[in-house]
Amino acid sequence: MDNLLTYIKEALGIELKLQQLPKNELNKLPLYLRQNLRRGEILGRTLIFVAKADTVGFTPEQYKKQADIIENILQKPVVYVFENIEVYNRKRLIQKKVAFIVPGRQMYIPFIFIELRELNKTQIKETAKFFPAAQCLLFYYLLENKVTGLNFKKLAEKLNYGTMTITRAANALAKLNLCKIEGVKEKTLIFENNKNQIWKNARSYLINPVSKQMYTDDIVDPDLVFKTDIDALAHYTNISAGGKKSYAVSKEVLKILPEVKKIKLVNDINADICLQIWKYDPGILTSDRIVDPLSLYMTLTNYEDERVQGELDKLLDNLW
Repeated sequence: MDNLLTYIKEALGIELKLQQLPKNELNKLPLYLRQNLRRGEILGRTLIFVAKADTVGFTPEQYKKQADIIENILQKPVVYVFENIEVYNRKRLIQKKVAFIVPGRQMYIPFIFIELRELNKTQIKETAKFFPAAQCLLFYYLLENKVTGLNFKKLAEKLNYGTMTITRAANALAKLNLCKIEGVKEKTLIFENNKNQIWKNARSYLINPVSKQMYTDDIVDPDLVFKTDIDALAHYTNISAGGKKSYAVSKEVLKILPEVKKIKLVNDINADICLQIWKYDPGILTSDRIVDPLSLYMTLTNYEDERVQGELDKLLDNLW
């Protein structure tokens, strides 16, 4: 935890001293909670620091439950120390008031009123996002579609983009070391890491594909739209479908709905049907009338329902 000591010194001007927990305290804990624990003091408050590499494999709810167990047994508040953590998981930990530190980036310890974020330079870097075609290309590969061996022209044809757009998308992925570009005249993409690792590396650059939402009370032709939102999540997981019907449409389809299909679009959220207008064609990444699971994940990542967040975690587990 050397980087933690350095960060605390730089951020708070405090010489944090960490100690091993005595055996009599460790033995009170379940075996699975005895690893990587240290005790230290910040601003007169004794804390239990729990070192973790990242948040992969656990939900924020699970981290909260484990912290509660340790706190109840040792009667000391818990602070997780992560080497790395995705931005969306930071938000979810904060929502649950789970204390954590990512050395050099962020410190959130609500019970002693500390919340420090990364420097502006780092924040600007983290807010850089994919443009739609780059995300579409990445998801096309992650969803088991063939990419390796196809030149950019053939990829452009499959994804219904221009060759120059696919070239830009490929360069964007390669710049982040998500893949490599091989060849001179006939350029192709090579992905070397496993798909779970690629997803983790790309996560902070991904976008919500929904550009805006419109509503209607009219019947929509099912051959023009793609089921999304909770109904789509119910297709991939065990959550129950229900509520307002939501469909994803491309910008091109949106243009023909009012004139050709005589569908009246309104901004009234109380209308029967919600139409999500996507930044890329939802039909590119699916073979049926249900949006692909990765794009769906990005549309629901900020959904304020713990059941939905739990099912999203299962969705990823099933994919990888």
